This record gives sequence, structure tokens and C-alpha cells, in this order.
Amino acid sequence: MRIPVGCALTLLAREFGAISEESFEEEKRSIIESILGTKNVTKLILRDDEGLVFGVPTDVEVDLAVKDDTHFLVGFEFSVSKGDVALLSGLGRLYEIKEGVRPRLLMVGSFTEEGVMELAEKLQVEIKICNDGKL
Repeated sequence: MRIPVGCALTLLAREFGAISEESFEEEKRSIIESILGTKNVTKLILRDDEGLVFGVPTDVEVDLAVKDDTHFLVGFEFSVSKGDVALLSGLGRLYEIKEGVRPRLLMVGSFTEEGVMELAEKLQVEIKICNDGKL
């Protein structure tokens, strides 16, 4: 599976604020398309009235991709941490409650911190590592 060669560079540029939000959104769509084979990607804002994700009521934002009847919540981080995986899992629970659809959870990053893959497996978060133009 090929992804844009600039995936890791895009994530690094975002980490240090060296890319505009508009450019980053375009790159995310390209990365999602190469992974999932769909251009149907939207930025979703959900109201978390119960505080399921952060412990207090707030609006939360996540990228939603839909392919066929499968809904994917997609997160992007240069360095994927346990906190990133836990956050995406919480977003998945909220989405399922709000929309009545259990989404697949996908995190894209350049590398992971220690112990992340084990937690991701337990929380059913798929992690794709981008480097050298491949996942």
C-alpha cells in the first residue's frame, strides 16, 4: 500500500506549525484516500454533553471517512502516544452513542512511543506508520 511520500514530512511540518491548516487538511485527505481508497472525508464536530472524552462537556473534532457502509474516525500525529490512542478511542465511543454506528478507529503517525501498539490493540485502534512513502 503506497501513501504520499510527504506523509511523515507533512506530520512533522504540522508539529512545528510550518504548514497552513488548509494545506494540512488537503494532505490528510490525500493520505486517507491512499489508505482507505475513498475521498469521502469530512471534519466532524460532535457535542460531548456528558464529558465522555475529556471529562467535561465540550465540542470535539475528528476526521470522518466513509467507505461503503464503514465509518472511520482518523487521527493524525507525528509521534503517536498512548494519550492519542485513548483520545481516539473516546471519540469512537462518543460517535457510536451519537450516530448509532460503531466506527473503525485509525491513527496515522510517523512513529509510536513505547507501549502504544499494545494499548492500541486493546482499544481496537489501528495504527498506520508512514515513512519512506509506505505504510
